[in-house]
Amino acid sequence: MGQNRSAHTAWCVEEALILVSVRPGREKVTVGKPINFRGLVYDPTNEQGVVYLFSLIAEDLNIRVESIQQGYPDCTAIRYAGRKKWERISIEFEYLSSGFDHDPTKCDLLVCWEDDLSPQDKARLRGLEILELRSMDGELCLACL
Repeated sequence: MGQNRSAHTAWCVEEALILVSVRPGREKVTVGKPINFRGLVYDPTNEQGVVYLFSLIAEDLNIRVESIQQGYPDCTAIRYAGRKKWERISIEFEYLSSGFDHDPTKCDLLVCWEDDLSPQDKARLRGLEILELRSMDGELCLACL
């Protein structure tokens, strides 16, 4: 009694935090830098984090998610195109844009945490729109990026 069951030890390692439960038998959990954005405490460290962060801002981007699925593309959505019109778009999520290894003609939007593609690599994507969430600090007030 009186013990803190959720006690953790944390330290910084290469700009990420590693949280270690003080309870034996618990796995380490790696988290990103503090972001404190709409209930998301740390910035994404994997594709699932990108999907979650996108879900927090999709409405701000005038995007409404219709479905999320396994397989390519990850998401089907509609995006406001102006003049009371919406366009259906296919979205793929990646932590790094360089992780995109699909047919770019079957996708409209690549959402990633970091766009690390070279100009040559972007050329092979044939104009695929890339949304880098990390760079949206000023537009969406993402704190501490």
